[in-house]
This record gives sequence, structure tokens and C-alpha cells, in this order.
Amino acid sequence: MSSRQALKVGVLGLRRGMTFATQFNTLPETRTVAVCDQDSARIEHALNTLGSDARGFSEYNEMLATDLDIVVVASGAPDHVLHCCQALESGRHVLSEVPADISLDRCRELVASVRKTGRKYMLAENCCYWGFVQEYRRQVRTGRLGDVLYAEGEYLHDVRRLYLENLDLPKDAGFRALREHPKSRRTWRADLHPINYLTHDLGPLLEILDDRCVSVCAMATASACGEGFAPAAEVALFKTAGGRVIKLLTEFSLPRPSHHWFALMGTKGSLESPRGPATKHLLYCEDENMESWSEMAWSTRLLAGPAAAWKSGHGGADWHISREFADCILHDTPSPIDVFRAMDYTVPGICAVRSIEQGGAPVPIPDLRED
Repeated sequence: MSSRQALKVGVLGLRRGMTFATQFNTLPETRTVAVCDQDSARIEHALNTLGSDARGFSEYNEMLATDLDIVVVASGAPDHVLHCCQALESGRHVLSEVPADISLDRCRELVASVRKTGRKYMLAENCCYWGFVQEYRRQVRTGRLGDVLYAEGEYLHDVRRLYLENLDLPKDAGFRALREHPKSRRTWRADLHPINYLTHDLGPLLEILDDRCVSVCAMATASACGEGFAPAAEVALFKTAGGRVIKLLTEFSLPRPSHHWFALMGTKGSLESPRGPATKHLLYCEDENMESWSEMAWSTRLLAGPAAAWKSGHGGADWHISREFADCILHDTPSPIDVFRAMDYTVPGICAVRSIEQGGAPVPIPDLRED
């Protein structure tokens, strides 16, 4: 497909969104022609990277007024539905960063907008595209672990420096310097409940298990950053439609190396992902004469895709998201992570916050397919 025929892509939010701006420029069927951000330096960097075909905008409505087929929404989490609905209702297909939103009412608005417009919507949950996640899914579906009754996920990532921003300080300034500077401004992350950002672990587990959550109990720690900031860590227990229990821990402000961790426990065996650089994926199957854990050489990389995909970020997952979203538009096939699956990943975190606010009481999780 020539550049003139290529699907035209616009990207809102050039911090995380720059990855997708670049990826859509690598596909022969798509081209990034517009970028939008309130930071002029990010726009300049994007235009220098993308080349002369792209235009920069500081106002989202102005970008939407141009000729676009796809809009990538990589703005702040509290604005995702607002920006997605604006794009959908202007006739564009939408790829949205995670989570879908942090408000149940706005999630319902998003579902209604997708239904009304008939446009494609996909949640850019990259962790579902990791190679080892796909391997875990295969192990479960072949029955090697038996009936999986329990699963865990952890997402630990110290992002305190993203709680505040300040143009007078270098971009790598630490949280203490940002907090003490009088011109620092709070970002949306400063108030975000960590459990609202659970899709990186819940999404893969739900795909591995082919399940969805129906109720939740959750609790939170105090803040590690001082009064007025989000809790340091939050943990939730979910009951699923398949009768399983899933425990998730999310944490964004405690000093430690970041990691994702997964565990599955079944009636025939168990799986665990690495907890750090010195550990391996572990498999134990009772019926296979294993005396203890077996180390498995599974990677984040998917085998499918060109070598260049591995450089796209997150073990090549970002390339696969861009590729599959373009394909579902070009071939008019269902979105790989459509609006209802996006709700399965997102709404449990919103309900977990409600449980925290109610002292850990159980909260039912609605299925927005039924609204």
C-alpha cells in the first residue's frame, strides 16, 4: 500500500504516545501524519523523528479537524474516555492507552460511543502480547496444569518522579527535588489509586484463563509520598466467573526495582514467572515425575513478527499492538482487545477502589456487555 493510500494516524500525548507514533510509521499500511501535545518540546521532537509528512498540534480539536483514520489516545488516564469518545464520534478508529478510564460512568459512556459509532476501539494492553504470557495460555489450554484454581499478579514500579512536573528542573529530577520546588505541579498520577492501573497484570491473567472478574475485596496502605498523594500500594482479591480467585498487588511509589510477576496454581501443576533478573520461569507438573521446579526458557518476545519488532518496546509487544489494530481495520475483523474486553481489564480496578473506600467490603463487578 502506498503512503497516499495508507491509513492516516494521529497521536494524542507524546510521552507514551511517541512509541505508537513511531510504530505506525514502520508499517507499510499506516502513516503517522499528526501529533498533539501541550509540550512544544515533545511536538518538536516528534516532528523531527517522524519526518516532513507529520503536523504538530497543541489543541486536540484542531488535530481532529484534519484527515485521519486512526487516533491513538495516550493522554492522562482520567481523560481517556473523553478523548476516545471525541475521536470515535468524529468517525475515527481509536487505539487507547491503559487503563480505559478510572470512572465507571465514563466507561459506560465509552461502551455507548463504540456501539453508536460502529468504529473500532482497542485497548493497548501490551503485556498480553508477551511471549511467555502466550506460552502460559497454551499450558493452561492444553490442560497441563489441570483446573487452575488460583492466580496472582504483581506490578511494582517506582514512578514517584511522574507525580510532579516542573519545567525549571531537569527531566530526570528526583521526587524529593520536585516536591520541594515551589513551581512543581501535580500530575494525574499523584492522585491515581495504584489498583486503577492493574491492567498490565489482570489483562494477561484473564487472557491466560479465559475468564472475567465478578467481585472484589481490596485494601490500601498509607501514602509513601506524604499527605495528599495516592496510597503506596494496594492489593485486591477477585472472584472470577469461572470460580477462581485472583490476587493482585500494584505499587508505584516505594523504592525498589520494578517488576511484573505472575503465578498460576492448578490441580495438576503450577507456573511462576521470574521475580528478578537472577530467576527463571518455573513449571511444576505432578504427573510428569518432576521432583521440584523445572526452569523454562520463555521470553517476553513473541516468535511471530520481524526482528525490528523486538526494538519497539516491551519485548516487541508494542509492534504487535500496532500491527493487529491496523489489520482489524484493513480486514474489518473484530478488535483483538475490544471495548468489552477492555472493560473486563479496567472495571475491576474501579470496583477495587470502591471496596477500599468501604473498608475492604466485597463489591460486585458489573459486566458492561449487559448494560
